[in-house]
Amino acid sequence: MPVGHSTPLAWAGRTAALCLPLALGLVVTSTAYGRPAHRPKPHPTASPSASPTPAPQPSPTATGTPAPTASATSTPGPVPTAPGVPDTLRLSSYPYDGFQFCAGGHPVSTSLTPTLAASPTEPDGSYPGPAQPYPDLVGRFEIALPDGAAFLSVLAPHSSDYVLAYGVPPGVLTDGEYRWRVRAEDGAEVSAWAPWCSFTVRTTA
Repeated sequence: MPVGHSTPLAWAGRTAALCLPLALGLVVTSTAYGRPAHRPKPHPTASPSASPTPAPQPSPTATGTPAPTASATSTPGPVPTAPGVPDTLRLSSYPYDGFQFCAGGHPVSTSLTPTLAASPTEPDGSYPGPAQPYPDLVGRFEIALPDGAAFLSVLAPHSSDYVLAYGVPPGVLTDGEYRWRVRAEDGAEVSAWAPWCSFTVRTTA
């Protein structure tokens, strides 16, 4: 075989040797420019069935509402349901003659028109006080013979918060023995009767 000439078999081997690198290059180029490279899937970090942890809620007591404070207003005491029984019963013959007290003896009136008086009270015995619960308190007076029923019963008009008083008008009394009593009234509120007070009317010597 002349030098410089190759056999067909040798030529085929060279061609194959040259084409293999070229083919490999085309495969690499196609992968880089036409098809995405294969990447492994990431491993899950949490179970899909796990429930999310709820955010903490504020406490119902931490709403900023101030705690109730004690009222500075004092609770008033109970108001009596009825006036107390009048006390300190007394009699005066004339307006400036002074009083004779029933508890101190047997009063004697030298006038046919004496004034009968008593002091109002509350059920606990203290009247009048700082807060008078009966602003329209009046006295009902009764006059009777020593052993008889009352022949006079009159509601005296309100004259003072500190006294229940009744001036006997002319024509009611004559010289003789009598007794009188009083109770307190304020509308439907009525006290019990005070004890009878006996007295004498003596206008002649």
